[in-house]
Amino acid sequence: MEPQGGKRRRPSVETERQILEAATEVFRAKGYFETTVADIVERTSVSRPTFYLYFSNKDDVFRKLIAQAVDELLAVRLPEGGLSYRDKVEGANRQYLMAFQRHRDVLRALFQMAAFDKELSLLHADLRRRSMVRLEKHLARGVARGICPPMNTRAAAYALVSMVEWTSYLWASADFDPWGEPITLDAMVAELTDMWCRSVYVEGVTAQPVDPGI
Repeated sequence: MEPQGGKRRRPSVETERQILEAATEVFRAKGYFETTVADIVERTSVSRPTFYLYFSNKDDVFRKLIAQAVDELLAVRLPEGGLSYRDKVEGANRQYLMAFQRHRDVLRALFQMAAFDKELSLLHADLRRRSMVRLEKHLARGVARGICPPMNTRAAAYALVSMVEWTSYLWASADFDPWGEPITLDAMVAELTDMWCRSVYVEGVTAQPVDPGI
């Protein structure tokens, strides 16, 4: 039934944000499977009918949250400016780990549910594929210009993206602490950066200013 005057109520960005934030809190507290639409609505100031103006069910909300997290991960780029190769890699690793931290609960669910949900599996695979394709182009240009040693750039991109993604998941989303003592963000960023630079660049390159063409 339409409001008086025959005008449909326009979706509000603020209301959608409120629903998404509430859903994130509920998914964190109860887990994906135990969460209901009623749980989400209860944490907002919107009514159940209003909820359905924005989302068809809790799966719809969850996929929106996943899409936001994936978009943020794919938006990670080497920082601009007159930095060295190591500075660029360190900046990108820090952004990626922090993005995992911000979306830790949603990304944990993505990793778990991708095993049996085809749509989420394809979304997860696309995140990896796009990251690998982007990195492979960087490595191929680096090999051609002599800043990277000869390598199978596709295999290297596959391994490096997998290393960073899985490390980020275990550290930020799964809270996996085999020694019973969490590793700090700074320590993890530094070690990932060291491993990356030793694997990717020839000796002496990491301190050089970045070539804009790479």
